[in-house]
Amino acid sequence: MQSLKAFTLVVFGLFLSPGCTGLGGLDRCGEGYAEMHNGDYVEALIDVDAQGVLTVQIEALGSGFGFLEESEEYQTDPDIYVSLSVEHSNGSTTQVGFNTNGWDNYGDAAGGSSWGSVVTFTSPEGFCDSGCERLMFSGNTEYGVIYYDGTCDSSPWLNIPA
Repeated sequence: MQSLKAFTLVVFGLFLSPGCTGLGGLDRCGEGYAEMHNGDYVEALIDVDAQGVLTVQIEALGSGFGFLEESEEYQTDPDIYVSLSVEHSNGSTTQVGFNTNGWDNYGDAAGGSSWGSVVTFTSPEGFCDSGCERLMFSGNTEYGVIYYDGTCDSSPWLNIPA
């Protein structure tokens, strides 16, 4: 009976502690999270084809997110910035912005210049010929940060399937 009481106290203490082990809701990730939280995302697709082309689709959970790049036609400051970091087998990292030369990157709204629910990154042919190990998506809005799948992490490393 004593061990059950001790176990109950430990579990209850974890729920009351700060950080991701809190009671839940937007405050579970610590100070500032609720203020900065501006949605969540998941990877909808991570694929390398026979030609060494890496395709990554990131899907917004909930509401849409906005423009992908600065555009005088729409606004002077972008509502959202997106980027991708790709780690290669040799340990080097390639940084991919929305307008990275040779990449075909687009959103699912407004002719591809914004995304409502999905943003797609497609590398040039041969990009992963020497091996692509993992990737990290980063996205933030004018008003906050987009977090990965309900976690406290905005940009975790995700493995690229072989």
